[in-house]
Amino acid sequence: MVGLALKNEGKGRFIPLSLDESHFFVPGDGKSLVQLPLSDQKSLIVASQNNDSLKVFKPLKAQLGRIIPLRPEEVKVRISFGNDQIQNNEFYWGSTFQSQSSRSITVPTKAKKVQFFNNFGKETRNIKISSDSTAASR
Repeated sequence: MVGLALKNEGKGRFIPLSLDESHFFVPGDGKSLVQLPLSDQKSLIVASQNNDSLKVFKPLKAQLGRIIPLRPEEVKVRISFGNDQIQNNEFYWGSTFQSQSSRSITVPTKAKKVQFFNNFGKETRNIKISSDSTAASR
């Protein structure tokens, strides 16, 4: 396998993207994959290869959203889209072998609300996303 990108179609359905569509190609012995935020709206995907160079990919603009860093105590994020769709994400400290991404969440542009939780299940932050892309936090 030299790289496979899957597009989420929703309801548990994923479709593979061709190399021409994804531009994701890791020809060596791939060892890890991480996401590194550069700013609040830009990130990079970095793939390492055994005894070889790093491969760096810039996500397509259509896939980007607002990047929000997690606080040290936050381990879960719930994103609400306003149409009864909810996306849950969990974050860990050092839980994967050579694939520890930065502790941040990319919030899709269609999101309406983002809730952050600590490991006791207590909400730590609640961010409402307005239609003009500004956010109010409490």
